[in-house]
Amino acid sequence: MRLPMPEASAASPGTLAALRQVWADTPHSNPLVDQTLARTYILDTRDTPFSAAFTAAIFWIAFLVLTGDKGTLVWAVLVHGMQLHMYLHLHREQPESYSVEQAFETRRRLETRMLFPGVVWALAPWLFFPSGSLPLILLMYFFVSTMTSASAAALAQWWRSAVLFAVPGYLSLSARLLLEGDTLPTLMGCLALWQLIATLHHTRKQNRLLVRSIE
Repeated sequence: MRLPMPEASAASPGTLAALRQVWADTPHSNPLVDQTLARTYILDTRDTPFSAAFTAAIFWIAFLVLTGDKGTLVWAVLVHGMQLHMYLHLHREQPESYSVEQAFETRRRLETRMLFPGVVWALAPWLFFPSGSLPLILLMYFFVSTMTSASAAALAQWWRSAVLFAVPGYLSLSARLLLEGDTLPTLMGCLALWQLIATLHHTRKQNRLLVRSIE
């Protein structure tokens, strides 16, 4: 006698599909929406390297003065080099030439580039972490978490960009805090993971609202 298949296995594809619908970056049913998102990505972010460079400069200069760690200078070269590259790239792009047929691929290509600043910011806790100094650890936590969450909110209408920027920064910060070993840094490392989940959750909700407003 054949046994019936477990209901859980039949439900699994539906669960995966639901998760994919919520979290994955997929083509919009109306390609004009993807075209609009691709074009506005260029037009709305062309000047962001300036404000990002100012924030980054405050960050590394503060830690250079407070700690004297030469790792800050290495990070400064990386972050400002990356920001210059982003500025030149954004001004080379011609958004009016983006076709409807290739709208999703174009948007995905543009948004994927946000991984580069995400990785650069993720390197900061490893290049000049103020080990043993709780006030400076708190200062680094404030800078990295604030920059990451604020950037994710600003990138909300471009979901892939928000994810690729936020995930490396929060995971790196959490790992370095957990590696520190003391009680408070360990708690802060766990908090960074919780902030990552909360940031992604609220950014996704904001993303859905913004995309609906374009439809």
